[in-house]
Amino acid sequence: MLASAKDCSIGGIAVALGKMSVISGLGFKGATRFGVNNFSESLSRVIVEVAPDKEQEFLNFCPSFALKVVKIGEVTADSFELDDIKTSSEELNELYFESFKKIVEQDL
Repeated sequence: MLASAKDCSIGGIAVALGKMSVISGLGFKGATRFGVNNFSESLSRVIVEVAPDKEQEFLNFCPSFALKVVKIGEVTADSFELDDIKTSSEELNELYFESFKKIVEQDL
């Protein structure tokens, strides 16, 4: 039923969605209206990706385990948009894969 899942324990919803986007090579478009709380780290929140043809089945399944579900967006082809955060998939890849390397190299 699930295509992918990621916890929000490091960096919150924004970082979890960013990681999922970078690793999958796909984009995301959605809105939470949480603002800065998109970076709030929580051990009790999880982002799940559900195939469109399984969405209703998933929504029907969750209440049987008292799970609260909120749809915040959809997978897209080539950009990342979450509330006020908007970037291309290329820029997101650069930030994710190259930023740490650049910081380390400048200290050498």
